[in-house]
Amino acid sequence: MKLLLIGDSLTYGYRVEEKYKWTNILSKKLNIEISNKGALGDTTAGMNLRLSEELLEEHADIVFIMGGTNDFLMGYSLENVQNNFKQMIQDVNNISLKVILGIQPPTIEAMAEIMWIDNVDYNKVNAKIKALREWIINNSSELNFNFIDFFHEFNNLLLHKEFRNYYIDGVHMNNTGHEAMAKIAIDFMNKNKIFT
Repeated sequence: MKLLLIGDSLTYGYRVEEKYKWTNILSKKLNIEISNKGALGDTTAGMNLRLSEELLEEHADIVFIMGGTNDFLMGYSLENVQNNFKQMIQDVNNISLKVILGIQPPTIEAMAEIMWIDNVDYNKVNAKIKALREWIINNSSELNFNFIDFFHEFNNLLLHKEFRNYYIDGVHMNNTGHEAMAKIAIDFMNKNKIFT
């Protein structure tokens, strides 16, 4: 079985060694082939443009798609992101492959303003991620996809541990953050018998 991942730096694994990336941990734990096509700085529009070519080249069995944070950091609308997701879901469904969406973890304003970009309203970014989350949850049956809710799971983790345990800069995950993402994804795959 082969899993194709389309996404941005959170899928790629920004500033994390290959062996510590959540996608690599997922591949080893589930004994599956993974093609990680996360691209630094990518938006859902860029992902949408890349998807058709990747589908042709990779011959995957299941496609995972996660994005939106960069769109919201750049001020793009929720509707624009939703439309890009709709197109990508349709493209995957048209060739009868399973599609899984990832709901990205929250940004951490206090950290991101110092270590990432200081002129962004991270509360608005998180509000849009929350709204996207609701859209994904509410449309999963109609549009025929599963989803992994990293946003909800990380909010739960952050109730018990300081955000610096998981984040490099308030946007991207450190090694421990990648371990947490891998566990969330593995639990989801096992619970939903995705590869069995």
